[in-house]
Amino acid sequence: MLRTFSRWLFSFTWAYLGPVVNKQLQQLKKKLFDDLPQNASILEVGAGYGSNFAFVPRTTKRLVALEPNLFLIDGLKASAAKGGFENIEVITEELEVSLLPSNAFDVVVRAPIDVSVFSLAIVCADLHACALLGQ
Repeated sequence: MLRTFSRWLFSFTWAYLGPVVNKQLQQLKKKLFDDLPQNASILEVGAGYGSNFAFVPRTTKRLVALEPNLFLIDGLKASAAKGGFENIEVITEELEVSLLPSNAFDVVVRAPIDVSVFSLAIVCADLHACALLGQ
């Protein structure tokens, strides 16, 4: 119950703070996402309300968003549709239990999820394994 409340509280506060933070990070995000390969498969971990979707290249062949906070999913899907990503795959499982395939993504984008996972070291190792290495 405490986890549910904290997720609701985060979604409520991020609805107001998110746009302010995103405005501050807009130029940095644009630069980072402009460097992504064309026709990439992208996994975004901790996708939140989908604020990064505005910067994801329209040529992306596959966009997967992992977001276990169910209070954020409607906003995430709305952002995806607004960005032209109607076929987004949304995973709502906890990162520690989701079965992400190895070598399945060209790019892995990780939000600051440090406070919402039990073992950051294990999670980072799993994310590293699901990225296409050396490309």
